[in-house]
Amino acid sequence: MYWHCREHDTGKVRLIAWPFLLPRYFAASYLEKIMSQTHSKSRQKAEIAFANAQSQFFARNAAVEELDFLALAREEKTRRLREARLAKELKDRKTATAALVAKRAKLA
Repeated sequence: MYWHCREHDTGKVRLIAWPFLLPRYFAASYLEKIMSQTHSKSRQKAEIAFANAQSQFFARNAAVEELDFLALAREEKTRRLREARLAKELKDRKTATAALVAKRAKLA
């Protein structure tokens, strides 16, 4: 879509172009702006429906981001615990080997 804007009408272009990209908490103020403008009722209904769809979209994105964060935290914890387990197993193996070598040295 081509936006033709001059210096004096950039505020109107911004009002039209970017509020759709805002999350739900801006939706109420945006709906107030829509209702205060003089548009046809069908245009107002379409704007409200679109704002609701955008709100659902942003809510879904927020939920996906939260799930991604939880999955990342779980993977990090798993990695940390695996490293600790492997380090403990290595230490136990070295201790057992040292004890066995000491026992054999006593017997010999």
